[in-house]
Amino acid sequence: MPNNVSAVVAALQEAGVIFIDENGQGPGVRLRKAGPLTFLQFIRQAEKTNDPVGDFIGDARMDRTMPDAADWPELEAYLEGRGAIQAAIDAGEATWDRFIATRDAKSK
Repeated sequence: MPNNVSAVVAALQEAGVIFIDENGQGPGVRLRKAGPLTFLQFIRQAEKTNDPVGDFIGDARMDRTMPDAADWPELEAYLEGRGAIQAAIDAGEATWDRFIATRDAKSK
């Protein structure tokens, strides 16, 4: 049971829920202010299309060690370190480009 509770708490925190300690009126929760879209948020939200980008998105969702990369070189280094083939690295770069375009469009 503790693992289930921890998993639920972690999932809620990942989704933007902040747990507030008791401040005289009891504990509570609030939503984190929305910041810019992160790479892992994009991976979770993106439509899984029937192309190399969609395949990369599907694989990234299953990879529990996928970094929330700050830039393409960080993601590329991760993929190379995992021994990814060139086609997967190319799909990762195309996914990164789609992420940047989506993030930039949402911030306007």
